[in-house]
Amino acid sequence: MPYLGLLVKHKTNTFFALIFASFLAAILYFFLIFVSSVLPPARADELSDIEKKKDKLSKKLDDLTSDKSSLEAKLNKLTTDLSATESDIKEVLADIIAMEEKLKDINVSLDETRRTLDSKIILRNKILRNYYKSNSLRDMEFSLLISLLPSPTASNSQTDEAGFRFASQSYVAQKTLNKNTLTTIELLNKDIFQYEKDKKAAEDLKNSFDSQRAKLVLLKQNLANQKEETVEDIDDLADEIKKVNSSLSDLSARQQELLREKFGATTESTTIGDSEQSSSTLPNPSFKPAFAFFTYGYPHRVGANQYGMYGRSKAGQNYKDIIKAYFKDVDISGSCDKGKTISVTGYGSLNLENTYLMGIAEMPESWGSNGGQEALKAQVVLARTYALNYTQYYWEKGSLKKRSKPVSICTTQSCQVYNNRKKTGNWKKAVEDTCGVVAKWNGMPITAWYASTSGGYTRTSGQVWGSDRPWTKGIRDAKCSGDLFDCAYDGPNYGKSPWFHKAWGTNKTSGSAWMTESEVADIFNAYLLSENNSSYNKYLSAPSKGGWSFDRVKDKLSDLGIKTVGKVNNISMKDDGTGFTTSVVLSSSNYSSKSFDGYKFKSVFNLRSPGTLVLWTSFYDIFIKK
Repeated sequence: MPYLGLLVKHKTNTFFALIFASFLAAILYFFLIFVSSVLPPARADELSDIEKKKDKLSKKLDDLTSDKSSLEAKLNKLTTDLSATESDIKEVLADIIAMEEKLKDINVSLDETRRTLDSKIILRNKILRNYYKSNSLRDMEFSLLISLLPSPTASNSQTDEAGFRFASQSYVAQKTLNKNTLTTIELLNKDIFQYEKDKKAAEDLKNSFDSQRAKLVLLKQNLANQKEETVEDIDDLADEIKKVNSSLSDLSARQQELLREKFGATTESTTIGDSEQSSSTLPNPSFKPAFAFFTYGYPHRVGANQYGMYGRSKAGQNYKDIIKAYFKDVDISGSCDKGKTISVTGYGSLNLENTYLMGIAEMPESWGSNGGQEALKAQVVLARTYALNYTQYYWEKGSLKKRSKPVSICTTQSCQVYNNRKKTGNWKKAVEDTCGVVAKWNGMPITAWYASTSGGYTRTSGQVWGSDRPWTKGIRDAKCSGDLFDCAYDGPNYGKSPWFHKAWGTNKTSGSAWMTESEVADIFNAYLLSENNSSYNKYLSAPSKGGWSFDRVKDKLSDLGIKTVGKVNNISMKDDGTGFTTSVVLSSSNYSSKSFDGYKFKSVFNLRSPGTLVLWTSFYDIFIKK
């Protein structure tokens, strides 16, 4: 640099060196003043407020992104499983609208941030230009300047000391300013980067909501095309909760969740599946008296009874007789078409006979080697019938109608299970032996419902779901008119279903399904309180789940002038002879043979019972160990 050469040339000239040092220091001083003028001071509390606003905005975006992901999963499930209803679509749309409103607020905040950043960007660029343009003294130059200053003597020591101090202080000030400048630039860049990141997140959210709206429109169109009633797709867990709601009003959202958890903990396969289920025996209670409530059958008991089909096959019935035992006024016939296809969710178009039916996982193939080959044939025909009905027909105003455009069938238990693994052996032979055969009503394939176990009785669709189909019928599914345990086709002597007569769930008190006398008395007391006024229902979840304690229920009954049940002496059940428990009869210290409605008792039991104890069907009884 020119002035460095000048310093070297006049190294011994003390006066010139001091003058030049003062000149450079002056330049630095004015630079400090200039840069300070473009760096407005910010108080600590102001910076804190800014950071809080940024953090709050980012938190809102993170929360909304998380909600968006949950909503996408929910919508994808509805789309994949074809389980959407008009109510589901409205619910998802309401969620999207609510999230879009939150996004609007976020975008308002982002616009405010952008306006603030506009001035910050100008400031940052100005600082950068001046910083790199006017970076006055570098470390090397300052060191060289100091080395050229004359050594202090007696005559000039005070002057030299003052000049050195001024140069040193100016240098330190410059270094501090440089550091602060770089820090300021770094903070400004951080603000700008965060804004760009938040803006991108907001744009992604908007695009996602637009996409979900489009999916909803398509889903709604598909639903309109299907014209299906809710009963066509079976969700047994939701169905049981619906039954509790129909019997007990004023339940809270939390109680709905608790019911879902309780039933979910005891849910098993609606149908049998590829392998036979193991049975379990209720252990002896460790206390007495002990009470255990048993359910007959599982879960909906409409249509064919799979373990019953197995029992009938072992008793010598052929597959057509078996199907006609469970469905009325049906014609079982058809011609083999090896080229026929259906649409399957997740797989597209599949050959019906050679691919789809070979992958149905609804009955153990091993049954064919144990007297159940005719049951396998019956199951194949029902699976073929159900698939054709689901994809090509719908029920409307008392008749089956052909769809204008076929739809896809889901691969879960909401429809029927398909696992894309081709079977061989007995199942393959059953498919080939019944190629093209379906169960028809008025020339069209029926909704051929089936479930694992009827518990000795089947029910009509109208009795269970409130929507009648003329081909369903309620039968006593037994070989004789005597004891069900002796001759029910799904009972111990024939099909041997593990769900024929079962106590469902676990009570923590006993480690099994056994209940104490006080726990059973509490169920009846809860019933009495619910019967008095439905507004008490919201307090009648199990005490361990936030419901009122045993004593509080009894105190409320006393306040209302209603006798508590006291000590339970005996409980008996009455049924209508068609597989429905009509009443529960209680004998106790305060009541003599008091009758409780069987349907409502089931609902109160499922709401109030301890642990995961539930009654799955409307046909149940009780065991008492005294």
